[in-house]
Amino acid sequence: MKSNAIKHFTLALVAAFFTIVVSASAQGGRGGHETYLSVKTKKQAEGIKPGERVAISCGNCGAFTIFIVDKDRSYLQDYTCHTCKRKFVVRTNPHGGTIGYFVYEDKAGHESHLLLSH
Repeated sequence: MKSNAIKHFTLALVAAFFTIVVSASAQGGRGGHETYLSVKTKKQAEGIKPGERVAISCGNCGAFTIFIVDKDRSYLQDYTCHTCKRKFVVRTNPHGGTIGYFVYEDKAGHESHLLLSH
């Protein structure tokens, strides 16, 4: 009888430990939850520093690509979706510069947006 109780206690303890380990690893490095805010202007996009975490939403397939900004900051020019391979460029007006807000566009007119981790 006593060994049965010890056996059940040990199994419960192992199950609890396993649950804690699995849930902690599933949450990931930054607490498991990240919030991304839309980058609305070219000035905001240019203000993102190397090492910051950003995401780009694909206007064609809906995929999100999350990456760390490197020193080249190529995201200021263009973006190629890793899922559908569609290339997007920063939309500009005919007189140069952006059209007031920061958005990517492909040849078919699909829009992609830059998001900054907050």
